[in-house]
Amino acid sequence: MAQNRINYELGVSVLHSDNIGLIPDHPQDDWVIAPTLTFDVRRDSSNLRLTAHGIAQYLDYAQGSFPNSARGALAAQANWVISPGRLEFMAADHLTRRPADSLVSYNPANAQQINVFVAGPTWVASLSPTTRSRFDLRVSDSVAAKTHEIDGQQYLLSGAIDHDLAPNRSISGAVTTEQVRFSKLSKSDDYDRESIFARYDTRMRTILLQTDLGWSRVNIQKQNVSASGPLVRIDVAWIPSSSQALHLRLSQQYADTTEDVVAHSLDERYVLIQDFLNAEGVVTPQVYRDRRALMFYDYRSARLTFKADIESDRATPLQPGGEGWRALLGSLSGSYRLTPSWTFNAYAAAFRRTLTQQIGNDRNQFIGAGFGYRWNTHWNARIDLQHRTRNTPVHTQNFKENGIVFYIGYQP
Repeated sequence: MAQNRINYELGVSVLHSDNIGLIPDHPQDDWVIAPTLTFDVRRDSSNLRLTAHGIAQYLDYAQGSFPNSARGALAAQANWVISPGRLEFMAADHLTRRPADSLVSYNPANAQQINVFVAGPTWVASLSPTTRSRFDLRVSDSVAAKTHEIDGQQYLLSGAIDHDLAPNRSISGAVTTEQVRFSKLSKSDDYDRESIFARYDTRMRTILLQTDLGWSRVNIQKQNVSASGPLVRIDVAWIPSSSQALHLRLSQQYADTTEDVVAHSLDERYVLIQDFLNAEGVVTPQVYRDRRALMFYDYRSARLTFKADIESDRATPLQPGGEGWRALLGSLSGSYRLTPSWTFNAYAAAFRRTLTQQIGNDRNQFIGAGFGYRWNTHWNARIDLQHRTRNTPVHTQNFKENGIVFYIGYQP
């Protein structure tokens, strides 16, 4: 039996910022009025599995400090079962915001939308009651609003053998080959990547574990650059009860901006925190060796919700003269229901980034707190105070900003 869920909310937020341009001297204040749509759609049936959640806004700058504009974020994926146990087709779309220039403050003039669309079939053949062969073909297209150097396509072909050790445990071996082809602006950065790895997957009552161990090779033919190294991906979750979960993710692999967008378009973080932390990375066509560690904790009860995460990221470019970075990120967010109608909300995030071609650390902090009020099952409102700072070796990009946000929303 199909299970459907469609939740959405229409609202309007009003922001007042005392430094809308995020500049160090002579800041300009402005009011921003933003009609907002948030949505969460899920469908689970015998032939279609669909998840989609996102946010869309239109920003009107009352004093004209920046042109009015639309922005949004989306993480959506659909899996269509054409022939059960044999053939599926998937399509996914990831939309996010990133800075166009990583050295410049993440103000509206420096923000851009990046969209990555991925689609392709999966063929499965049964070799025995517990063993299957699997072939995946994926084609992706990435488009950036300003950094057109990353525009391009990625073609991936993967073959694997999956074997069930038990109903809750499996192993597999896979070989993948990829071609990444950029637009005319970055043709010299086109690269090929081959990987071979083994996977172990287990699902117990309180522990979920997936581990990939293997080897990858990258070849940037037009720059006569090649590299190879270990491929490691470890994802473990401890779920001691229905109210809390602890996740740990470790990885070392070759990656690029497109893959980072897919991994962080709309993840577990609060949407304001995720948008703030999106400024940590560098939008570039270069391929780099990425070493990343993330720990995430989530707690939910009838009155209290709490999320905390810490992440370490180190990117080393393969191209000569490329920009790499080391970063440490963290965030906290939570809410406490004071009464059936009133809720207290608080959140904080920070990251420290060091670029390989820049002396010193780039430090960014963001905190906020406020109250939410719900009249009934349809109407709600909240008011938040926010404070954001940046201290960077590029002193002309240091800033402090204070803001207040009013929001009212309607959910059918």
